[in-house]
Amino acid sequence: LAPLALLALEWRRARPLILGLLFAAILLASAQALVDTRIRTMRMESAIAISALPRESPVRRRFGMLHGFSSLLLVAQVLVAGAAIVVDDR
Repeated sequence: LAPLALLALEWRRARPLILGLLFAAILLASAQALVDTRIRTMRMESAIAISALPRESPVRRRFGMLHGFSSLLLVAQVLVAGAAIVVDDR
Protein backbone atom coordinates (compact mmCIF):
# COMPACT_ATOMS: atom_id res chain seq x y z
CA LEU A 1 0.00 0.00 0.00
CA ALA A 2 2.93 2.35 0.54
CA PRO A 3 3.69 2.80 -3.20
CA LEU A 4 0.00 3.41 -3.85
CA ALA A 5 -0.13 6.08 -1.12
CA LEU A 6 2.98 7.76 -2.55
CA LEU A 7 1.45 7.70 -6.02
CA ALA A 8 -1.67 9.43 -4.69
CA LEU A 9 0.45 12.08 -2.94
CA GLU A 10 2.58 12.74 -6.01
CA TRP A 11 -0.33 12.80 -8.45
CA ARG A 12 -0.96 16.52 -7.81
CA ARG A 13 2.57 17.48 -8.76
CA ALA A 14 2.37 15.16 -11.80
CA ARG A 15 6.12 14.77 -12.23
CA PRO A 16 6.37 12.08 -14.90
CA LEU A 17 9.62 10.46 -13.69
CA ILE A 18 8.39 10.05 -10.12
CA LEU A 19 5.00 8.81 -11.29
CA GLY A 20 6.74 6.26 -13.51
CA LEU A 21 8.94 5.06 -10.65
CA LEU A 22 5.98 4.77 -8.30
CA PHE A 23 3.99 2.89 -10.94
CA ALA A 24 6.92 0.49 -11.32
CA ALA A 25 6.97 0.00 -7.54
CA ILE A 26 3.26 -0.82 -7.61
CA LEU A 27 3.79 -3.39 -10.36
CA LEU A 28 6.64 -4.98 -8.41
CA ALA A 29 4.54 -5.08 -5.24
CA SER A 30 1.69 -6.72 -7.14
CA ALA A 31 4.02 -9.34 -8.59
CA GLN A 32 5.44 -10.04 -5.14
CA ALA A 33 1.93 -10.44 -3.70
CA LEU A 34 1.14 -13.02 -6.38
CA VAL A 35 4.34 -14.95 -5.73
CA ASP A 36 3.83 -14.79 -1.95
CA THR A 37 0.30 -16.12 -2.37
CA ARG A 38 1.65 -19.10 -4.31
CA ILE A 39 4.30 -19.70 -1.63
CA ARG A 40 1.64 -19.64 1.09
CA THR A 41 -0.50 -22.09 -0.90
CA MET A 42 2.45 -24.45 -1.31
CA ARG A 43 3.06 -24.39 2.45
CA MET A 44 -0.58 -25.14 3.20
CA GLU A 45 -0.79 -27.97 0.64
CA SER A 46 2.36 -29.71 1.84
CA ALA A 47 1.74 -32.55 4.30
CA ILE A 48 5.10 -31.83 5.97
CA ALA A 49 7.23 -28.73 6.34
CA ILE A 50 8.92 -27.71 3.10
CA SER A 51 12.30 -27.78 4.85
CA ALA A 52 11.69 -31.45 5.76
CA LEU A 53 11.34 -32.44 2.11
CA PRO A 54 14.42 -33.90 0.39
CA ARG A 55 16.53 -31.36 -1.45
CA GLU A 56 15.76 -33.13 -4.75
CA SER A 57 12.01 -32.76 -4.24
CA PRO A 58 10.38 -30.78 -7.06
CA VAL A 59 8.10 -29.08 -4.52
CA ARG A 60 11.05 -27.92 -2.41
CA ARG A 61 12.96 -26.75 -5.48
CA ARG A 62 9.97 -24.79 -6.77
CA PHE A 63 9.38 -23.32 -3.31
CA GLY A 64 13.02 -22.20 -3.16
CA MET A 65 12.82 -20.66 -6.62
CA LEU A 66 9.65 -18.76 -5.74
CA HIS A 67 11.11 -17.62 -2.43
CA GLY A 68 14.22 -16.32 -4.17
CA PHE A 69 12.13 -14.54 -6.79
CA SER A 70 10.01 -12.97 -4.06
CA SER A 71 13.15 -11.69 -2.34
CA LEU A 72 14.42 -10.19 -5.60
CA LEU A 73 11.09 -8.44 -6.13
CA LEU A 74 11.31 -6.97 -2.63
CA VAL A 75 14.83 -5.67 -3.28
CA ALA A 76 13.67 -4.18 -6.60
CA GLN A 77 10.79 -2.43 -4.80
CA VAL A 78 13.18 -0.89 -2.28
CA LEU A 79 15.52 0.29 -5.04
CA VAL A 80 12.69 1.85 -7.05
CA ALA A 81 11.23 3.54 -3.97
CA GLY A 82 14.69 4.83 -3.07
CA ALA A 83 15.15 6.17 -6.59
CA ALA A 84 11.79 7.95 -6.34
CA ILE A 85 12.87 9.59 -3.07
CA VAL A 86 16.22 10.68 -4.52
CA VAL A 87 14.58 12.07 -7.65
CA ASP A 88 11.95 13.86 -5.55
CA ASP A 89 14.63 15.53 -3.39
CA ARG A 90 16.25 16.98 -6.50
